[in-house]
Amino acid sequence: MIGNISNRVSAILQKKSAFIKLAQQYPSPFYIFDQKEFDIAIDSFAKTFNSRIPRLQIFYAMKSNPHPLLLMRIVKKGHNIDASSGREVLIALKQKPKTILFTGPAKTADDLQLALKHRDKVILNIDSFTELGRIGRLTKKKKLTIRAGVRIFTAQHGAWSKFGIPLKELKKFWQEAKKYPLVALQGIQIHMSWSMNAKPYVTVIKEISEYLRKHFSQSELETIKFFDIGGGFVPHLMEGVYDKEPNPTRQYRFEATTTLEAYADGIAGAVKKYLAPYLDCAIYVEPGRILSTYAMHILLTVSDVKSPSKVIADGGINMVGWEKYEIDYCPVINLTHPALKEMTGTVYGSLCTPDDLWGYRVFAKTIKEGDLLLLPHQGAYTFAYKQEFIKPLPKVVIL
Repeated sequence: MIGNISNRVSAILQKKSAFIKLAQQYPSPFYIFDQKEFDIAIDSFAKTFNSRIPRLQIFYAMKSNPHPLLLMRIVKKGHNIDASSGREVLIALKQKPKTILFTGPAKTADDLQLALKHRDKVILNIDSFTELGRIGRLTKKKKLTIRAGVRIFTAQHGAWSKFGIPLKELKKFWQEAKKYPLVALQGIQIHMSWSMNAKPYVTVIKEISEYLRKHFSQSELETIKFFDIGGGFVPHLMEGVYDKEPNPTRQYRFEATTTLEAYADGIAGAVKKYLAPYLDCAIYVEPGRILSTYAMHILLTVSDVKSPSKVIADGGINMVGWEKYEIDYCPVINLTHPALKEMTGTVYGSLCTPDDLWGYRVFAKTIKEGDLLLLPHQGAYTFAYKQEFIKPLPKVVIL
């Protein structure tokens, strides 16, 4: 695992001069949008999945990072957007994607009005029988049709069973939807987060296939135009966690995630074996963190060296929204005095709280006041969680 990190650090240091140039142009701290790495992540995902799964459509899960620069790149490359609220739909619409999936629980009346207003772009993933009734009555009142899917959960979903309806009620839902002919129910959506390999997707796809073959008629199967497998893919060997040992000697390890190719191979095999013989439909997929992770880095400056093992940077964890780095490991790279080996030393942030820290080690020969520190590949669920706690929010600058 350490070898992998050393290689990652070495690759980042090849761009050291570009990072330093940004620090000369803009006051730190700031987020860095790395368009090249984001583009590589998008293209790699698209190539890997499209080569294995026919009629695949990609919907970027913007909740992982909704910055307009990311959405712009997604749309420019011909992909779509997955939104989880009316607010996100409005942000997505500004980028003019071909299609927006609107998925999420407890949609408000205004949310449904918005979806119906933009029915040319929006597909509504309905979360409950209650929501079906609400959108059904609204379409009848407005005399307008909207494309829709239904979110379901199975025994595999665990905490994610908060969302959607149980699989055993899917037939009932399909029958109920016939009361609302202007709701064009044409898809099924599932989602499981933090899936370390393809096995959960394979299991759920098989379970749903068996249910459909048992409970749906041929004519009902023909109404299914898309099968949305959601997202939940974790970047391979990119997200570390600290073992539970006393600070600052904590060791870290990486989650045993599979490769992008293994995700795609497993899901493609399940689609071919369990869905293709019965459903003639498109396959939707909602990658989020597996793309946005690579889109942003965080740059800080050492403001104070209190001791060789305790330094304070000029940015606080309000940049990422919570006490993330007490639990999650990210390499901290000293761009001013770099090294491919870590030295022990806790890097704290500038907020007036003891939980404000960035890490327990630094890739550095030494650490001095004014040194530039980089946390690479921190684009997923960091910028999206940012908050104005004590300090103002930093800017996003483009590499």
